[in-house]
Amino acid sequence: MQVAHSSPSKLNLSSLLILLFIAAAGLWLVRSNNSDDDLRAEVQEALDSGIEIPIALNGCNNFKLKDFKSLKRWIKQFKTRGFSKAKISDVLQHGRREFFTDGRGNNLLRIFDTDGNYIVLDPLTCEIWQIAPNTFLY
Repeated sequence: MQVAHSSPSKLNLSSLLILLFIAAAGLWLVRSNNSDDDLRAEVQEALDSGIEIPIALNGCNNFKLKDFKSLKRWIKQFKTRGFSKAKISDVLQHGRREFFTDGRGNNLLRIFDTDGNYIVLDPLTCEIWQIAPNTFLY
């Protein structure tokens, strides 16, 4: 009795490339969604609990994002302007400081990083009002 052996079908190169493309696209989607989720969690934490720094700045060790902007708006600004909690913390601790009075009479503090990006905060309430790239005029 003779048994017929079937050989496994071979994948051609185009099928293999399509499978690799689908796998890479799936991995990219998972990573991009996770980074958006991570950013959302990071910004939510900054709104709720603030950003802590080890050495007080004008008596503040914890800076919250001012709640006059929505979570969605803060997330968009973090993403498009290249900010993170770590970057904000670094700027707060090491940036060049400039006090100013805005058009409404608020005494605020602008803190610059070495690239000219800056944070605007209220040193009395310990709230961050704005995160801005160096392309923003003030």
